[in-house]
Amino acid sequence: MTSKIQMIENLTQWLSSVHSVNCYAGDPELQKHHLADIFVISHPKSGRTWLRVMLQKYLSLVLNEEFDSSGDISDLSKKLDKIPYIGLAHDFSSITNHKKRVRYRADNLPTQKGIYKNKKIVLLVRDLRDVMVSYYFDCTQRNKVFTGTISEFIRNQYFGISKAVNFLNAWQKNKSVPQDFLLIRYEDMRVDTLSQLFRIINFIGSPIDLDTGIAAIEYSDFNNMKRMEREGYFSGNERFSASNPVGEGVRKVRQGKVLGFPKHLNQADIDYLTSYVNDNLSPFFGYTGFGLIN
Repeated sequence: MTSKIQMIENLTQWLSSVHSVNCYAGDPELQKHHLADIFVISHPKSGRTWLRVMLQKYLSLVLNEEFDSSGDISDLSKKLDKIPYIGLAHDFSSITNHKKRVRYRADNLPTQKGIYKNKKIVLLVRDLRDVMVSYYFDCTQRNKVFTGTISEFIRNQYFGISKAVNFLNAWQKNKSVPQDFLLIRYEDMRVDTLSQLFRIINFIGSPIDLDTGIAAIEYSDFNNMKRMEREGYFSGNERFSASNPVGEGVRKVRQGKVLGFPKHLNQADIDYLTSYVNDNLSPFFGYTGFGLIN
């Protein structure tokens, strides 16, 4: 017969697991991957698709596993005991309910990171001015959850720059909460992809192999990924689905340019974004101190 002490211990463990799942309930990605050992966290349109494909290809090659374009890196890591369970999430910065399209505002975005205290975190960041432009196209042409102008979008409390800045600042303040923390900048990945990839691989705890790294980078090249998306190579992966998969704006893989935002913004919007980032974003990320662009 089970002792009272054992029954209490079992009940405590069960309540703990239920509480853990409920803490993630506001974000479907977090809820799905709440048992992950490592999270790759990012604001939407920060380069996660590129990194995800690169990591998945690298791990598939180094572990002699077939690359499944319809799957995900989390599916691969859950299947193999050789690597930790890797989950990807936007950590409440995107929609919080895919059916109801519920979103947090800039002023009520969850900022406590206690749910990650036993996790390792890779935080992927990108110049928020480029993020805003790419996110606007994603929200207006691909997911169709916003109908205003880009000037309205960047100032919107549910989508715009104030929310993105609050999201990153919350991570700067809580970076010591997780078991371990690694900051990856999109711009650094574009300059020296191999070294940044190996930083992540080392953080994950997987073997580092030069030839495999080069092969993964070549596979995840933007031109190659855009070609594969056009040809339906990722058709089984819901991350690449679009209601009308024609045109640059609705593609999951867009241009990935660094400092490409001035092409899509008027001068007032450029000045607004630059000033807002300079005045409000933590210097920790290396994106403050920009001069105004004319």
